[in-house]
Amino acid sequence: MTEVVVLEDDITQTPADGLITGVNETLRWLGAVDQAIMNCAGEVFHRQTSNRGLKRSGDTVYTTYDGRHDGKFASVVFVVDNFDRPLQDIVYAALLEADRQRLEVVTLPVMRTGSAFGMYEQSEQAVLDEMAAGIRRFLEAKPLGVRQIKVIAYKNPGYARHLRSILGT
Repeated sequence: MTEVVVLEDDITQTPADGLITGVNETLRWLGAVDQAIMNCAGEVFHRQTSNRGLKRSGDTVYTTYDGRHDGKFASVVFVVDNFDRPLQDIVYAALLEADRQRLEVVTLPVMRTGSAFGMYEQSEQAVLDEMAAGIRRFLEAKPLGVRQIKVIAYKNPGYARHLRSILGT
């Protein structure tokens, strides 16, 4: 059974086999999580996304790095998000890829709340509800590899409280 926990921690310093983050159709990075990845690991993960031909929302790229970096994650699942589908579809696709890769512990940031806010969902509650719906959908699929999902509501106790309430954690 997969456990879901909600934390307010730095996603790059939260121990995990894999970290999930969004990119757009040009595989350009969307915001603070990607900047945090580059701050602690340089471009080692991002370089692996080039020439992948991914365009559609929900397409994923799994990247890994055996060397050392300042983060506490071993791999990154990039998921394309062009803001043309509900967030639950993006979350579900990313978690499925993590499961295919047999990542046991993954970190998942609250998405579409920074510079992307309002591009699809029109309220913070709608974003959080969509995040939870994507996670629940994944759990209903009975994952084989993912044992723990750490949802990261970075320094936002309100988001964390709401997610804990609707996810029952």
